[in-house]
Amino acid sequence: MNRCQKHPHIETELRCSKCEKYICPKCAIATTVGYRCRECALEKSVTHTVPPALFAAGSITGVVCGAAASLLVPYVIGYFVIFLGAVVGRGVGELVYRVLGRRSSVLVGALTALGFFAGAVYPSLQIVLSNPSHTGFALDLWAVVFAAVAGGVAWHRLR
Repeated sequence: MNRCQKHPHIETELRCSKCEKYICPKCAIATTVGYRCRECALEKSVTHTVPPALFAAGSITGVVCGAAASLLVPYVIGYFVIFLGAVVGRGVGELVYRVLGRRSSVLVGALTALGFFAGAVYPSLQIVLSNPSHTGFALDLWAVVFAAVAGGVAWHRLR
């Protein structure tokens, strides 16, 4: 029987999913990829560490692409917006992921989703700003649905 690296008096068959050291239940830390020893579990993942220049480029790309894609919604009929949102959200998420150097960032994902919402609100905001006597501010429901679906899919890709 094998013994824990830190507690030699405890027999175990459990190994760290990264370094493969034997660990006992006291040492094991549950992660999304299995149990890890304390040292491996506390390491910062390189995929979640984004340098400032890439962070700025990814954020700008996400916001601009999201807003631009949302401007296409008036040309799509009805509930097809949901399917388009999933496809566009995945595409924009993948593009931003590549701009980030194949790294992920929850904050960049949130900014990308915000870009989709900004694009969805822009046509209504433009009407209000161009006509000061206009009293109402009405959002296109399909644009909001598109922004929610696409933003959610892009955020999920980048988290």
